[in-house]
Amino acid sequence: MLSKEGWICQNFQQSLLEKTKIANSVKIISGSLKGRVVKFDSTDSLRPTLGRIRETLFNWLFDHTHSANCLDLFAGSGSLGFEAISRGAKYCTFVEQSKKNVDNIQQNISTFGLKNCDVIHQDAHQFISSSINKFDLIFFDPPFASSCYLWLDDVAKKILAPQGIIYLESSKPVESNVLKAIKHKKTKSLYYGIYE
Repeated sequence: MLSKEGWICQNFQQSLLEKTKIANSVKIISGSLKGRVVKFDSTDSLRPTLGRIRETLFNWLFDHTHSANCLDLFAGSGSLGFEAISRGAKYCTFVEQSKKNVDNIQQNISTFGLKNCDVIHQDAHQFISSSINKFDLIFFDPPFASSCYLWLDDVAKKILAPQGIIYLESSKPVESNVLKAIKHKKTKSLYYGIYE
């Protein structure tokens, strides 16, 4: 039988475990996969887009998601790509350089029974340089401290389809000579918007 201190310690550890499990997953908000859980390994560099921001984003994208060929660049957890698939996207390509994240995305694809996704284990810049495909919808959400924002215009010119949309998320405003904002918002620590 546990002492009072032992019981408190055990319950505290259980509480931490439950919080960790919650932190290592996000729920798909709407569509055919609504309520399904995207699981991932939590790391300092992995920053899935918050639920309220995803909801705003996909409200903006209501007329653009159905039948779209999507690219989740810097996929991380893959939450944006899975949300797009759930809401009727035709196909989603996930590009991610972390093998652990790639394995998790692949596991989620298998768990959800999806046939209209693929995962590419590659550096984002290498993918852009070598890709011959065009995408209707690109999620561009690199690590905030990276220099990847410097080649945003290259992404738009090389792999964005005509009338295509790019979602951009950053910690500060990002300038583009090619793209123009359709809708955007700012929170205390985040800038996000859709561009064409």
